[in-house]
Amino acid sequence: ISRQEMAVVVSEFVKLADIKLNSSEAVEFADAEEIAPWAKTYVDNISAYGIVKGDNNNCYLPTKDLTRAETAVIINKLMQ
Repeated sequence: ISRQEMAVVVSEFVKLADIKLNSSEAVEFADAEEIAPWAKTYVDNISAYGIVKGDNNNCYLPTKDLTRAETAVIINKLMQ
């Protein structure tokens, strides 16, 4: 799945599972205009929770496929 699709799944999972995460300001990604309108709120949510960060250029890369390594990091952050 794409990184923006993952944002929807993880954000909804956090809500449905009633997981309490510390929240801060959402990250302003350099490629924010590439994030689909339907995914923007979800990407903002998971970045505010510290679940995702930008790459070295502060890009979210919304249409890039999610890797197994990224999935492992996300699951680890949700379990903390």
